[in-house]
Amino acid sequence: MLATGVTTNGYNVPGAPENAQPLYSLDDAAALRRRLQHSLEDAAAGRRESVHVVKRRLPDGR
Repeated sequence: MLATGVTTNGYNVPGAPENAQPLYSLDDAAALRRRLQHSLEDAAAGRRESVHVVKRRLPDGR
Protein backbone atom coordinates (compact mmCIF):
# COMPACT_ATOMS: atom_id res chain seq x y z
CA MET A 1 0.00 0.00 0.00
CA LEU A 2 1.33 3.40 -0.91
CA ALA A 3 -0.49 6.37 0.53
CA THR A 4 0.33 9.81 1.75
CA GLY A 5 -0.88 11.44 4.92
CA VAL A 6 0.05 12.38 8.44
CA THR A 7 -1.27 9.27 10.18
CA THR A 8 -1.01 5.63 9.26
CA ASN A 9 -4.21 3.73 8.51
CA GLY A 10 -4.18 0.27 6.95
CA TYR A 11 -7.95 0.30 6.38
CA ASN A 12 -8.11 -3.20 7.84
CA VAL A 13 -6.11 -4.66 4.95
CA PRO A 14 -4.75 -8.03 6.09
CA GLY A 15 -0.97 -7.92 6.46
CA ALA A 16 -0.71 -4.14 6.11
CA PRO A 17 0.66 -3.42 9.61
CA GLU A 18 3.31 -6.14 9.28
CA ASN A 19 4.40 -5.19 5.76
CA ALA A 20 3.94 -1.42 5.72
CA GLN A 21 6.85 0.91 5.02
CA PRO A 22 6.59 4.33 6.68
CA LEU A 23 7.10 7.35 4.46
CA TYR A 24 7.74 10.31 6.72
CA SER A 25 11.27 11.34 5.73
CA LEU A 26 13.83 11.21 2.95
CA ASP A 27 15.45 8.21 4.67
CA ASP A 28 12.07 6.43 4.65
CA ALA A 29 11.71 7.19 0.93
CA ALA A 30 15.18 5.77 0.22
CA ALA A 31 14.35 2.61 2.21
CA LEU A 32 11.09 2.20 0.28
CA ARG A 33 12.94 2.59 -3.02
CA ARG A 34 15.50 -0.07 -2.02
CA ARG A 35 12.75 -2.44 -0.87
CA LEU A 36 10.80 -2.02 -4.11
CA GLN A 37 13.91 -2.34 -6.25
CA HIS A 38 14.96 -5.56 -4.50
CA SER A 39 11.46 -7.01 -4.87
CA LEU A 40 11.38 -6.25 -8.59
CA GLU A 41 14.91 -7.62 -9.10
CA ASP A 42 13.99 -10.81 -7.22
CA ALA A 43 10.87 -11.23 -9.37
CA ALA A 44 12.83 -10.65 -12.60
CA ALA A 45 15.47 -13.20 -11.57
CA GLY A 46 12.87 -15.82 -10.65
CA ARG A 47 13.61 -15.66 -6.93
CA ARG A 48 9.98 -14.67 -6.27
CA GLU A 49 6.87 -16.04 -7.91
CA SER A 50 5.48 -12.59 -8.57
CA VAL A 51 5.04 -9.06 -7.34
CA HIS A 52 1.38 -8.46 -6.58
CA VAL A 53 -0.33 -5.19 -7.32
CA VAL A 54 -3.77 -4.84 -5.81
CA LYS A 55 -6.03 -1.90 -6.54
CA ARG A 56 -8.68 -1.38 -3.92
CA ARG A 57 -10.97 1.51 -3.17
CA LEU A 58 -10.86 3.14 0.23
CA PRO A 59 -13.93 2.90 2.48
CA ASP A 60 -14.96 6.43 1.49
CA GLY A 61 -15.10 5.40 -2.19
CA ARG A 62 -11.85 7.01 -3.38
